[in-house]
Amino acid sequence: MDRKQAERGSLTWLPTMVFLALAASCTNAAGHSESSARSPVTLTVHVGLFGGPPGPDGGMAVSNSAAARVNVTATNAVGGQSTAKTNSNGRATMRLMPGQYTVFSTYCGTGVQTVSLTANRSEQMHIICPIR
Repeated sequence: MDRKQAERGSLTWLPTMVFLALAASCTNAAGHSESSARSPVTLTVHVGLFGGPPGPDGGMAVSNSAAARVNVTATNAVGGQSTAKTNSNGRATMRLMPGQYTVFSTYCGTGVQTVSLTANRSEQMHIICPIR
């Protein structure tokens, strides 16, 4: 093998090495691959009822009772919305892309809460509905 053949032989590995280097660098700041950053994550929202007239013992009549079959809405930074209905345990589950969301339930009227969803991590939050 002469010198030119040896040089050409070593150059055939160059594209492979460049590809491997680029693939290794395709992670986000959290160390997750870019494809996992674009995968939906689970947000579970519990809607609970609190308050009401005092009971005989002086405590609240209702303390974290499930608000069943009520809508919960999550809105992303560009205005896209996802709505889910709570189950009999007062929990609504949504699969959303990572990002910042405002979450609310019109059933309560207590305003919005903010949650930041990150790749590969499920989140839970609570909406408290006061009863008067």
